[in-house]
Amino acid sequence: QRPCLQYQIQRCSAPCTQYISQADYAKDVDNTRLFLNGKQSDILDNLVQKMEAASSQLDFEQASDYRDKIMSLRAVFDQQIIYQQKGNADVIAAA
Repeated sequence: QRPCLQYQIQRCSAPCTQYISQADYAKDVDNTRLFLNGKQSDILDNLVQKMEAASSQLDFEQASDYRDKIMSLRAVFDQQIIYQQKGNADVIAAA
């Protein structure tokens, strides 16, 4: 019926309550796939393009949201450590 606390603190787009369109949710899922496949540059390039488009349309609030996302993602990417290993292994750790 209504979104959880994660939505209130802007950690979730509340797909369970349909606060986000299916198309936008599909984009979020695609970005998650890119992230897990190690294609960080694709994600950042896409966000930079969106930020520049919003800025050129004088939508500075939206542009600043994209800027903040870019900075957050870069901080996460800088903390990543990649080990080469034979075979497939997906490991995610959070502290």
